[in-house]
Amino acid sequence: MKLEVEQIDMEREEEVSAKSSLFRCSKSMILNADKIDYIHPSFSGRLEAVLSNGEAVIVSRKYVADLKRLLGI
Repeated sequence: MKLEVEQIDMEREEEVSAKSSLFRCSKSMILNADKIDYIHPSFSGRLEAVLSNGEAVIVSRKYVADLKRLLGI
């Protein structure tokens, strides 16, 4: 049994994220910025975001600027 995975068009993803607080924090994860309690620096230019449920998520260097822009930092 094969499962088909629907690929999200990058342009569509950017349109959706521009209208909401969703952003890509790594190649494999999209976060809701409204659920971030606080952020602090991590190694090699990355950030660690702690979410309202207590989970800690690493924001890769490639996406740090997007998060800062979204949060107005």
